[in-house]
Amino acid sequence: MVHLYPKIIQSDSQGDIEHLWNASDLCEGNYSLEAVDQTYPDQLYANNTFGVFFYEDNSSIELADSGALTGGYNLDGGSYTDTQSSNNVFHYFGAYNTGTTFQAWVNYSLNLSALNLELDRIGAMNFTLEYCHSGNQVSPKCDEGHQHEGTTYGDQDVELWNYSSSSWIDIGNIDVNDTNDTEHTGSWLINSGFTDFVSGDMLFIRFEASFNQSGSDDDALVIDYLGLNVAYQYNVSRSCTGFPTTYLNLTNYNGSYIVDYGINISVINSSGQVIDSDTGSYYRYLYNETYDVKIISETDNGTLTAIIRNLSLTSSITTISQVTEYYLGELPFGNVSDLTTLFALNDDSINYEKAELYLPRRNLNISYIAHCSSWDYSNANCSSWEINETADYNMQQNTTHIWFNVTGFDSFGGGQGKPLPNITEIRIYDVSGQASTHSGGSLVDSGLNTTFILYKREPKVYRVELDVRNDGKTQWTIDSTDLVYHENLNSSWQINESGDIWYFEGAANYTGGNWSNGRVTWNTSQGGKLTNGETGTFYYVVNVTTSGNEKYPVYFLANDTVNNAGSYDNSVYNITRVGYLEIQLVTPPVIPGQGNASQNGGYKVGQNKTFIVNATVYCRDGVCGDVNGTLMYNQSSAEPDVGINTSTATPFYILTADNPQNCSTNPLVKDEFCNLTWTVNSTGVLNSIWALDILFNSTYAQGNDTGNIFIEITKVLIMSLSWSSLDFGFCDPGTFGNNASLNNVDGYNITVDNNSNTIDEILVKGTDLSADSVGSLKGITYEIGVRNLSWNDDLNQYNHANTTRMNLTYVLMRENVCPGTKFHNYYWLDVPSGKYSQHYSGTLYVLANASTG
Repeated sequence: MVHLYPKIIQSDSQGDIEHLWNASDLCEGNYSLEAVDQTYPDQLYANNTFGVFFYEDNSSIELADSGALTGGYNLDGGSYTDTQSSNNVFHYFGAYNTGTTFQAWVNYSLNLSALNLELDRIGAMNFTLEYCHSGNQVSPKCDEGHQHEGTTYGDQDVELWNYSSSSWIDIGNIDVNDTNDTEHTGSWLINSGFTDFVSGDMLFIRFEASFNQSGSDDDALVIDYLGLNVAYQYNVSRSCTGFPTTYLNLTNYNGSYIVDYGINISVINSSGQVIDSDTGSYYRYLYNETYDVKIISETDNGTLTAIIRNLSLTSSITTISQVTEYYLGELPFGNVSDLTTLFALNDDSINYEKAELYLPRRNLNISYIAHCSSWDYSNANCSSWEINETADYNMQQNTTHIWFNVTGFDSFGGGQGKPLPNITEIRIYDVSGQASTHSGGSLVDSGLNTTFILYKREPKVYRVELDVRNDGKTQWTIDSTDLVYHENLNSSWQINESGDIWYFEGAANYTGGNWSNGRVTWNTSQGGKLTNGETGTFYYVVNVTTSGNEKYPVYFLANDTVNNAGSYDNSVYNITRVGYLEIQLVTPPVIPGQGNASQNGGYKVGQNKTFIVNATVYCRDGVCGDVNGTLMYNQSSAEPDVGINTSTATPFYILTADNPQNCSTNPLVKDEFCNLTWTVNSTGVLNSIWALDILFNSTYAQGNDTGNIFIEITKVLIMSLSWSSLDFGFCDPGTFGNNASLNNVDGYNITVDNNSNTIDEILVKGTDLSADSVGSLKGITYEIGVRNLSWNDDLNQYNHANTTRMNLTYVLMRENVCPGTKFHNYYWLDVPSGKYSQHYSGTLYVLANASTG
């Protein structure tokens, strides 16, 4: 009995019955067929028996298993193993220098036992030989340029051993090329007589080499490859131990949701054999095993193949698939412009290892794998796309197809990418006053979606550069449909639209555009292209003629209109009025330890000593930005032209500040100010005069400098006394060595300031002490002579040898007194007898002296 039988079959009007079985319904074995008339079973009955066997077509390449040489050869090399692949490794034989005619054979045996052949199931045998004839007697090879040298003697036979006649049978000839040793291929087809040529699974074939040689001729048959392609049928065992109870029901639709009978479905078992096939839909009972299911659809753009690997039939499967050659539904958003042919499979209820997809490219440049996770079979449309890189699926491709593996559906295809013009940077250069505004200039700022502050007081010219990179996987071909513009500028600004609007796309410049109503529009009809990752730049030069404080929210768009792909930038042009610098130089310079410098042709400062310069700067009528001041001197001209160094140098260097020096309150806006101070060491030549000024600069405002001051480098002596008067108190007439009131507390000190030059001499003198009340009486003058006053600059000892009487003229007190020196003075007063008792006073002079010669 056959599975799902017996069946009731209707006869035709003549009483004839006919029924066709599908081979997949039968197993291997002997069958009994009974036909019984259901109305008159006793009157009409027939039976018959027949056997059912299953065979599958197959083919196999067999190679030589051994080889032997016979005949008159004296040249050979290699072995039969060198004929098992086409790899320019050769088995050869022949003769050299025989001076006669030789004949030799190479015999190959082929063992066909691996094929389990039934000789009556062999369809054809096709022998293929890759060979040449060479005239090289030393390890000959093909394609060396050594043609054979002797004369070909008769046909070069190819023969098979005939077991029935015990003889060699000629099946053809080997062609001989007499002009070169180029490798070529011969083939010999056998369509019958297989029982004569195969016995015990063995087959023998031999090839002849026969040449007439004169003198030193060399002739060899050189064999690269020998293969036997056997076409045969082999028995497929389909035992009758049980019938399958599980089925595969697979229906294949086209893009219109109609069963497509042009689609072929093949079922392949675990041995790689096709066990069944059908078109359009497949509905069969199959054994509970794993199968490969191959679906092939011939489309207008090539063959689509889907192979479902290791489909498990542990239970019955009903499912559908769909081939959509031209997808008309919603495309993946943003980065895909077109799709290949799509393959969809409802795999919700099936278990399989993977699916191998081979999809026609449709002449598309594939950049992505498009995966639909929600496929509508009735409308061939996707409502949820996932876009992946081709590397995520290890996609491979050639000129016609792409192929990759998946482990889950709904639907898959390849996606052609869109170009993606992406704005990557905007730069603005100040090119005011330049002969050529199309290059160079000072960079004002750069960025994206930012505020560009354009500081200006007068009209300025700027070059704007806008970089656009193609971040899509497909080339952006620039054409007239594309939109590239920059808008919301002040329409009163000036742009030369014929010469100052252009773009560069990596290979060439394209000049021209439109300036209207505050919009710069580039003329993209001139063409150009940007490949993946390539950057182009769009330029314009604008004369900003306004000078107030203004803001413009500008908008830049670069868009591939056909593919609806592009980007934009929202930035702000902030036009900011620039102020001017108002400056004041504080004079005179200050001498530390002394105060204001004295002036006589120039402010006098001590050589190798310090002085202080001070200036104030104001920002007026706008913003000034970061302001700095540089203290300058006239190094090589009448006017200050070089900044004073901040390390040791001549004629000046700065001790306690940077130069230039930044305002601590930066940035300065309208009516803000800062004060800068420099402490300067004057190291120049004695008696030299220099012009100094301070140059103020700003990041926005025009620079300005102070008027000059003139500095004379000389010697400045800075000496101070710790007292302002000498008080001797009440003294009696006729007394000597009366102490000044501060003698005993070291209260009389002379100090030479550290910022003083060295004093050559300190001199002292005094005046007579005159009476404050009664200067004379009865012809007597009351005064105390100056020599009654004594001093000592070291010891508080009235009677010491160094104690010196005061004089009306200067007397040397000390020599070569260095800066920073401090020493004590002591004073005494003698009061002569007969002096009227009253207050006496005089003047003490201490003089510091140095020579500048």
